[in-house]
Amino acid sequence: MKRLTLTIFICGIYIIAYSQDKKLIKSGNKSYDKNDYKEAEINYKKALKNNPKSLEANYNLGNTIYRKNNMQQALEYYKKANEISDKDTVKYLTYHNIGNAQFQQSKLQEAIEAYKDALRINPNDDQTRYNLALAQHLLKNNQDKNKDNKDNKDNKDKNNKDKNNKNNKDKNNKDKNNKDKDDKNNKDKNDKDNKNKDDKKNKDKNNKDDNKDKQKNNSQKIPNKQQLNAILQAIKNKEEKTRERLEKQKAKGRKTRLNKDW
Repeated sequence: MKRLTLTIFICGIYIIAYSQDKKLIKSGNKSYDKNDYKEAEINYKKALKNNPKSLEANYNLGNTIYRKNNMQQALEYYKKANEISDKDTVKYLTYHNIGNAQFQQSKLQEAIEAYKDALRINPNDDQTRYNLALAQHLLKNNQDKNKDNKDNKDNKDKNNKDKNNKNNKDKNNKDKNNKDKDDKNNKDKNDKDNKNKDDKKNKDKNNKDDNKDKQKNNSQKIPNKQQLNAILQAIKNKEEKTRERLEKQKAKGRKTRLNKDW
């Protein structure tokens, strides 16, 4: 399988200037050819200081900064060059390089539009068509990957939701069982407490009855002073009657002395 790579296509490398800034732009082009992008940037910026609307300085400075991997700044100079130029040949080059800079920033949809703009001017350019196909391929892969990731996330979220629902259900059942168990334990404890309370109540009642009986027996066993005097008087009266009865019986049984009649 052929490996897809981005073709950095900068047609002609730079634009030759025929203006008052020719010397500075020419010095910049020489530095660019030597891969001395730092010096090339200095010369192109000096040319732009003299003439900010210089097509050649803007476009060639864009190429230089692109080589230094500063895509956002390169993009700005390509767009300026595109706005300044009224020639399709230059616009075609700026659109192509705008697409490259956006591609490097992973702005694939914007890069695709820039390549299409270039191909509308020059539909036969193979390098632009190749870069367009590459950008479209990567964009589709990213979209498919994002869709798969979304589906996976949705499935994961659903599984987590189902798991959470199950855990919550299990927890609710566990809490209910614990509550039922606690209610049963509390009922058993209340029944036991009530039983102990009834037993204590019965015991207290029995003790109270025993004390009452004991007090009753004690009250019968130990008479008060008035009762005691009455009892003693009754005994005394009974003894007096008994003594009188015995005296009468004794007198009745005594022998009478007889005188002899002889």
